[in-house]
Amino acid sequence: MDIPESNTNNMSPTDEALSLNTIATIMRACNDIQVTDEALFLTAEATKKFIEYITKESFGKADKNNELKYEHLAEVVESNQSIKFLQEIVPKKVKFNELQEYLKDNAKKN
Repeated sequence: MDIPESNTNNMSPTDEALSLNTIATIMRACNDIQVTDEALFLTAEATKKFIEYITKESFGKADKNNELKYEHLAEVVESNQSIKFLQEIVPKKVKFNELQEYLKDNAKKN
């Protein structure tokens, strides 16, 4: 499935949000580490590739109208072993009544 093109003059959607300065600030916030330009560049590129990958996978779950929704992303995270580490950050949505039923069932078991 093709991802719709951005309307912003050949700029990747991640270019503005993931500037090298932003990534450098995040990396340097961790234990006052020294970050080389090469490490910064590679981290930025790897992050962009990861976002592209997860977006393409999510669009694969989308409907025919090419509308990407949270549940598509959550489904990809849940079904893909290599990105399961994101499950706590991007959990599947649970309706309140389903949660109540789940809690009741667990209370009965304990």
